[in-house]
Amino acid sequence: MRKKKKNPFPKHLLNQIDEWANGGYILFNFDEDGVPEINADFADYKNALCLQAYASLWAKAMEENNVNLCMNSLADDPDDEDDFGDRDDYEDPLA
Repeated sequence: MRKKKKNPFPKHLLNQIDEWANGGYILFNFDEDGVPEINADFADYKNALCLQAYASLWAKAMEENNVNLCMNSLADDPDDEDDFGDRDDYEDPLA
């Protein structure tokens, strides 16, 4: 059985975040081994659903941005001899 690790965030710090969060928070971090952890607290189900939807949309926007950055870096490769570098048809979805 895996031994439960102590939360790296002091309870008083999470309480202060909750005071200023106005309905809830989601805190993502990595532990000392690089394993992702989540601390979350919500005032009610409505706030939980709203934050879940917001986090989901934010993650999708970040994924799209990262794909665009990757595609742009490939298009900027001077050694690339094909015509994928043509940006005439490119529209930045975050602009």
